[in-house]
Amino acid sequence: MPLNITGEKDKGSYRCTADNGVGKRLIKDVCVDVQVPPMVKLPSKVFVGREQTASLICEVEGNPAPIISWRPCYGQSVVCDKQYLNISKVQTARANYTCKATNPVGVDSATTLLLIGGKNVYLRLSVSGNCDIKGSVWEILQKELGKVFTNTQGYSGAEMIVVRCGSLIFDVVLKFGIKVAEDDTISIIQNAIVNGKLGELSVNLSHTIGIPAVEQTTITVPTSTTPKSNGVFQIHIDSSNINLSACYSVQLLF
Repeated sequence: MPLNITGEKDKGSYRCTADNGVGKRLIKDVCVDVQVPPMVKLPSKVFVGREQTASLICEVEGNPAPIISWRPCYGQSVVCDKQYLNISKVQTARANYTCKATNPVGVDSATTLLLIGGKNVYLRLSVSGNCDIKGSVWEILQKELGKVFTNTQGYSGAEMIVVRCGSLIFDVVLKFGIKVAEDDTISIIQNAIVNGKLGELSVNLSHTIGIPAVEQTTITVPTSTTPKSNGVFQIHIDSSNINLSACYSVQLLF
């Protein structure tokens, strides 16, 4: 009488008894160890804020317990052979990370795309102008950015975190209802610049360094008519085959 071994849940001890009513009953105890090749699960995308720490989780199943390795993986304090991979101070806009699992039965791997971004994208806008017109300048920036992202799913507006005077420097956050990539957001603005869709604004873009610890309230802009610019605005957005071998080892090959 065969055992129906379908998965790791079926491992354990079994007793087979044979008795036809004639002679002594026969009993045989066996234990079954089910060996399963690795199966790796990773999300297709993971978002993290710039200069923040990303924690990637590799979900692995298999018997015997698979050996895990991550690539790329570097740094003196980085552990590369555990289920979790911590990447500190992320600065690369997008990068692929692969988790590989190996055991005597097989090998499996999966790759995730780590993206700087999220529902909030932090940018630095540097504009030529005096501090006494910061309200008017910010009003222009909000209006033009709203036009740029009109057709972008989930865009809800730009909020100011802080403004510094001299040359006007605005640290702002663009807010979305869904997670977006920082480099995609910057690319949208760059395309708008090339196509002349930012009105009178001449724009250069880059990211800010890190996420501010405290976001300040957006300034209130005046209701008066926006004055025309007498200079150039520059924005720096600074199943399965079973091989049955007292203990049996069953390998499930997928």
